[in-house]
Amino acid sequence: MRAVLLAAACTLAACAGTSGPEPTTGMTLTVEYNNRLANISLSGTTLMTARKFGPYVLSSSKLGPGDTVGFTFDAGDAGMALVCGDGRDRDNIMQATGCGSFAVRSGEITTGTLTLTSVD
Repeated sequence: MRAVLLAAACTLAACAGTSGPEPTTGMTLTVEYNNRLANISLSGTTLMTARKFGPYVLSSSKLGPGDTVGFTFDAGDAGMALVCGDGRDRDNIMQATGCGSFAVRSGEITTGTLTLTSVD
């Protein structure tokens, strides 16, 4: 009986196919800044679908200079994404800002660097 159940299970698995989940469409973004910041806020939009994301606010203890953040997109968002960031001090005064355009490829994890420059 076990052999029959095992054979049936194997047959059903074969019929279901071997396709796994779709590959992730995403981006790993390195955020560079030199200022003493308390918080960094990141937001953006995909240009192909005009889908907006953020703001995501992270403390500088969680996202230090040169650290990375990850964004996941739908495959239909492939094209370009505009990502902007600003850094604020403990008094919530903007000290640094920056924007960049980055490639988004369906089924791939792309990389980029966003540099926040001082607003002095």
